[in-house]
Amino acid sequence: MQPNPPQYPQQPGSPYPQQAGSPYPQQPGAYPQQPGMQPVPYFGPPQKKGFPTWAVLLIVVVCMFPVCGFVGLAAIPLITVNTRDARRIEGEELLVAMKNRVKVAYARTMSRPSTLTGDFDMGGCEVNQSEMEGLYFRVRDSVAHSGPNARLSCNPIENPSDGTGHIDFFLAGEGAQSADRVSWEQAP
Repeated sequence: MQPNPPQYPQQPGSPYPQQAGSPYPQQPGAYPQQPGMQPVPYFGPPQKKGFPTWAVLLIVVVCMFPVCGFVGLAAIPLITVNTRDARRIEGEELLVAMKNRVKVAYARTMSRPSTLTGDFDMGGCEVNQSEMEGLYFRVRDSVAHSGPNARLSCNPIENPSDGTGHIDFFLAGEGAQSADRVSWEQAP
């Protein structure tokens, strides 16, 4: 004598009633059992084949760290150059401000100033020390002259690799309205 197979309750919401004598519950979306047919068991979706997802993620993460590191190392020189150029802009602004002070002193006294900090009567431009210094550069307290040209220079305060800046300009005459030329020398 064979034991009776267990009877499972009807699946809620199933449009097909469970067949009498079937040991398997009727699955939603399955074809209805016909009388006299062997029941088709339901085993769920087929097992996935191939590489496991966690292994793919591990490989991607392990490979991406060195790539990100190399990209970061390649970006360091670009960032360094950009920050150096940004610091040099401050030096150029200081040089232009001091150039204007030299031109004012020349216009007042009609003599070439030799320093920035002295009085007008003593060959200076009456500039305070604090006006000659920024966060990254300090303007030298001397004015060099050659012919109608004058030259001011500034040195870096903290980072010698920023270089030394120079501005060449005309004090008076035909070239007084021409553009000033700012140049930079790299530190050795």
